[in-house]
Formats: sequence, C-alpha cells, structure tokens
Amino acid sequence: MSIARAFRLLYPSSLSSIPRARPPHVTHLIHRAKHVVQCCASQALTPKRMFSSTGFLRTNDSSSKYLPQVATTADQPFFSATVTPSRTHTCGQIDRSASGQTVVLSGWITSIRALAQSEEATAPVFIVLRDMHGAVQVTHNPVGKSGKIASLLNSLSRETIISVRGIVRERPDEDKRPYDNKWRMHCDVEVDFDDVIVLNQADNTLPFDLRSDKLANEEIRLRHRYMDLRRPTMLQNVLVRSKVSQLTRDYFYANGFTEIETPTLFRATPESGAKEFIVPTRQEGKFYALPQSPQQYKQILMSSGIDRYFQIARCYRDEGSRPDRQPEFTQVDLEVSYATPEVIIKYIEGLLSSIWKNVFNVDIPTPFPRISFAEAMDRYGSDKPDTRYALELKDITRSVEGSDAKVFSGKKEGDTVRCINLGNCDFTGAEERSLEAEAKNIREKGVLIIKVVGGKWKSQVSKYVSEDIQRRVLQDVEAKEGDTLLVAVGERLSTCNLLGKLRVFSANILKSKGKLSIPEEQFNFLWTVDFPLFTYEDGAMCSTHNPFTSPVLEDIPLLEKAKTLEDFLKIRGLHYDVVLNGVEIGGGSIRCHNPELQRVILKHLNISEDTFSHLLEALSHGCPPHGGLAIGFDRLISIIRGTQSIRDVIAFPKTSSGNELLTGSPAVLDAKVLAEMGLQAVQKQKEQ
Repeated sequence: MSIARAFRLLYPSSLSSIPRARPPHVTHLIHRAKHVVQCCASQALTPKRMFSSTGFLRTNDSSSKYLPQVATTADQPFFSATVTPSRTHTCGQIDRSASGQTVVLSGWITSIRALAQSEEATAPVFIVLRDMHGAVQVTHNPVGKSGKIASLLNSLSRETIISVRGIVRERPDEDKRPYDNKWRMHCDVEVDFDDVIVLNQADNTLPFDLRSDKLANEEIRLRHRYMDLRRPTMLQNVLVRSKVSQLTRDYFYANGFTEIETPTLFRATPESGAKEFIVPTRQEGKFYALPQSPQQYKQILMSSGIDRYFQIARCYRDEGSRPDRQPEFTQVDLEVSYATPEVIIKYIEGLLSSIWKNVFNVDIPTPFPRISFAEAMDRYGSDKPDTRYALELKDITRSVEGSDAKVFSGKKEGDTVRCINLGNCDFTGAEERSLEAEAKNIREKGVLIIKVVGGKWKSQVSKYVSEDIQRRVLQDVEAKEGDTLLVAVGERLSTCNLLGKLRVFSANILKSKGKLSIPEEQFNFLWTVDFPLFTYEDGAMCSTHNPFTSPVLEDIPLLEKAKTLEDFLKIRGLHYDVVLNGVEIGGGSIRCHNPELQRVILKHLNISEDTFSHLLEALSHGCPPHGGLAIGFDRLISIIRGTQSIRDVIAFPKTSSGNELLTGSPAVLDAKVLAEMGLQAVQKQKEQ
C-alpha cells in the first residue's frame, strides 16, 4: 500500500491529495500514514481492516510478555505493540513554538511523581522524559478518563523507555521555570498525553542514580558505561568531542588537505621508548605490531606525492594508563610537503582558533607566544609551562658561593642552585611534609624549605649560612616577611625539572587555600621551540622527539663533528610543541628527508637501518622536504571540557591497569585458539 492511499484512508475528508507545501500538521498526518503502511506490512492486514469506525488503528497486539504494553484513553490505541513508533520531535525540540501541536516523543523516564495508586485515583502523573537532545515534562491527567494509563505508569521505574502521544501546551505562569541547562529542558511547556507505549521496562534496581550530583565509584560507572554515558555531563563530553572532530575535518578540507587512513596492522619499529602491542598471525613466527603513530606511513605519503595529509588516527602504546594516557588513544595527525616550522605552526594556530571560536565563542590571539626549551626550563622548570601564574625559578648559584652549609659547599662543578619564592603561603606541617615527600619521589636529592622570619632564613641549614648570604638570596628572589622558599641543588636540567614539578604541586595547594588564582577560563597557548635533538636518559642517548626529526640546519656541522655526549646534547632539533595551560597538546618536527642524514642519526641512536629500510628506500627515491605535527585529541577534548581525566571524554576507556570493564577485556583465550596461532600461555615466574 502506498503512503498516499493510507493518507486518504486516514483522513478522507481532510485533503484530496498530499500537498507539496507541507505545514507542520500535514507533516504529522503523513507521518501517521507511513505508520499505517508499516502496520499493514507487519500484521498482514488489508488497509480497510486497519481501522475501526472511529478512525484509530486496529492492532494485532497479543498478550505476549515480549511485546510492548500499550495504553490509551481512546477506544483504540494510537500505538501498535508490533510496530516501533516514529518520533515527530525530539524532547529537546519541545518549546513554546510547538504549542498546540500533536507530537509523538520517545525517551527515558528520568523521574515520575504523583503516580496514581489505583484505577480510581485521579492524581495527575508528571514524567520528565529525556532523550539525547534534551528533556521535557509530559503529563497525564486521568480525571474523567480510564485509569489504565495511570495503572501502567505506576508500574514503571526510572530509565524505562516509553513513547507518548500528546499535545504541547504552555504551563500556567505559576508553574513556569527558567530553562534547565543541566537537562536541556524548556520548563515553560509540557505535553499532555493520553497514549503511551512501554518500549523497554528498566530493572527496578539501577547501578547508580543518574540524577544524583554525587558520582558513583568510577569502577561501577565504567562497568555500566552505557548508563554513565546517559548522564548530562558525559553526554555533553561525547557531543563536544563529535563537534570538534567535525570542525577539525572541515578546517583541513578547507585548507586543501587529503584525509587518508593508514594501516593499523604494522611492523614492530622502535619509534619511541614506549612498548608496542604485538599481534600474532597465522604465519609461523611472524607478528604485527599496532602503530604508536602513523609517523612512518605519513612520511611515505609525502614521498608518494600527497603534499598535505591529515587523519584522525587511532594509536596504541602498551604502557600503564595515567589520567592523561590510554593504551589506545586518538590523535589529529598531519604532514605537509615543502614545509617549514612556520607553515606547520600557522596551520595549527588556525585549527585551534577555529575550534575555540566555535566551541567557546572566544577569539584566541595569534600568533602564539614562543619560548625556547632552554628558557622554559630555566624559568618554569618545564618544557610545557603553565603561564597563568608566576612562581618562576631563580638562579641563586652565585649568591650562595662561600656558604659553609654542606648542601651548597658540597655541590659538584657545573651544578646549579635554583629557588622558587612561593610567597606567604602559610603551609601547615602536613603540607610541608607532603611537599618534601613529593620532592623525594621525583629525585632522591630533595628540596630545602626556607621560611623568611625577621628578615632571615628559618631552616635546618640557617646556622651554616652567613647573614650576608641569606640577605643576598632574599634580595635575588624578592622575598618578603613570611614568604616560603624552595631551594634545590644539582645538575641543571635535573634541578630545574624537580622545581618545575614542585611549582605545579605547590600551585595546586595554594589554589586550594585561596592564596593563588589560576583562572579556569583563561587559555594561555604557547609554542616551545629549539629543543635539543638528543636527550640522555637511563644511561643512554635517545631522540628527544623521535628518530626522524631533522637537526637545525646550522647545527648539522656539529652533528658531523660530535664525539662526546656533551657535543651531541648541544645539537638542536627542528622540533616544536604546542602547549596550553601547562599541558602539551601537540608536538611535531621537520623530518629528515635526506636518507643519508637519516642514516647518521639512526647510527648515533644505535638503531639498525634494517628496521627502517622501507622508509629509507622511500626517502632515497625522491622525497620532498616535509614536516608535521600530531595533537593528542583525547587530551584536547579533556581540556575543553575541563575534566580531570581523559577517560571522561572517551566513550569506552580503559582503566589505569589497561582493562575495559564493560566487556571484560582483555580476556583469556582458549588453548585451542592459541594453538592455531602457534602460541602457548605460560605462567610468568615471580621475581625473587
């Protein structure tokens, strides 16, 4: 049966045909006609048998417990138990402009109040009905009507899914309330309904209450993630993530980029210090690895002639999860041929400006400030400084010369002495002890805490330091009465790194005490540049960024002449990081497009050429100069939404131990499956 025929059967006296220009009420009539066609097909009924003399739909609803329950105050129900109803509107669309319209809504029951206790009861029923787009109050008044609907509603629990059909009406003035931002609900209208169908009855016992401001345990929320995602905050996190993803794609398409998906099954290659996930195959002795990034493929794309590439890529690292890390994560990846750092920086500033304008309606000033790696470490003790507050490091090495205090006199040649003035922070004994413990966790040689009392030091080393030296230090750091100083001694980068972490730790304490303002709505972007090409970690030299980063061109002669570790650490790389409020949200570099230069760097890093033979071959067949960057997408969304963990902006995240609690993965495989892959599970021996 056609929709037009169903339309004429439904409304023989209304219209002779379906008009081309369709006002809202006609659109609703057509919707019902479509519903009739569905009923005919599913119930094997002829069109005439579909209707009673009153014009309502007949149904072949049975009393089966598997079919939805339908209730109405009319002779025949509008809904059919054998056809899933279609919505005319979403709950979020119901506002004053819809007044007087007959609507069909579907969603979850957020709350029910004043339920009738019997068929004779006449108390109105108020339900807050919710879907992805918002919420609306729907009301059933049983006065003068059958109590079947009230009886049915009385049996329902929160989070049950229902559909209702009713008329939108403005609430009386005394019942109108302001717009509810949490549930996205227009509180000046409601829907009076007399038709309802229960699509899925929820259990009476729910894992947690979505309405409560007190969050359930995270493990419970992750185990029932489908429930957690219904919470307004979590839903907004997902929606904003989707919006930013679309904005990102639109921006790159508008700038001539090509989106290309690179393989997820790759070969094991040591791009960074992180471990890779290994994937067994049915080829004996051969394994895939999940990529830590699309780095090598995107460089090969540059050699392929794709001169502007981007991808919202899935990446994997087999390491412990932290608040800002996951074993599988998403990054916005791009690579550009014939690029300089300025070209990449301009693209990224344009992207971030577009996102902030569309999400926050905030114009970010560009270009972003830039700071060298050396200056960032000297001033803030971090290559990703939060510049929303001061608390800068000061070099007091010269000021403490001649001191008898062992902490100063025992320093090695080349060691530095650095200090942070925390101001009048009024730390408690417990707070001081936590600060000292944090310092010990970072570095065995901890931190010296000095208080300024009567214009002098008050600390465990005060008696070994002359008043003249004390006065010089206080002048250097502009200390006042009651201020607290943190002093550290040692190798420059190690000492600056220690104080940089204590700077953040102390700032959080000061903020909680109301002694430091760190504006949440302030967005301080900056670029950190001029990184060293190499870093010394765990007794070995490694690449600061990745082994594909090109040295600064004027430092290439240093690379050729370098013999000692000190020589190598002086070489700068064409590496740049974009930082926001103390968080690195992206990093990139200009790459080595010259295969011989790439071989030299691999050699100095003790990496076999065979590992990257595919890349070296692509570079040797005519690869243009190129560079790129990757933005941590999860981290970016976490900052935009102001969450404490990136787990809150990922639909189905892993725990800190790498487990996905909803499905129970990873899981043990059957021995037969392992045997097919040529594998065997063995018990790990416990370390003695």
